[in-house]
Amino acid sequence: LYGDGEEMKDGLLSRTGAGNYAAFRYDPTVTVLAGMVLRFRARTRAITQLQLEVFLDKPNDQRCFSQRLKPAKEGEWQVFEIRLAEFADKLNPALKMTPGQLLRNFKLHLEGTAAASVEIDWVEYVRIQEE
Repeated sequence: LYGDGEEMKDGLLSRTGAGNYAAFRYDPTVTVLAGMVLRFRARTRAITQLQLEVFLDKPNDQRCFSQRLKPAKEGEWQVFEIRLAEFADKLNPALKMTPGQLLRNFKLHLEGTAAASVEIDWVEYVRIQEE
């Protein structure tokens, strides 16, 4: 965890308040493979939108790739699945994530009311098919 107010309790990573985020560093890093997806299960409340960011683990290249998500169910567990090839560079959206890159961080920004909250149960990277 980043230690900026996230809590880990009973196996859940949680965070409250719009403008805040839940984040952690991978150890070891994750290598992007063709056909790979990022899946995570979360329960949200008072969220209008989430912004998921993942960061490269490369000296002198700390690029951030992001994807915006809209929760479909208020207060219920749901699984989010995003193809890594769909993540866009935050500063240059024309650049997409490519196989071979190393990822080091997961950061989920909360957008909504002051009561906005997220609980994350699990996060996984899965290779589902060749592209």
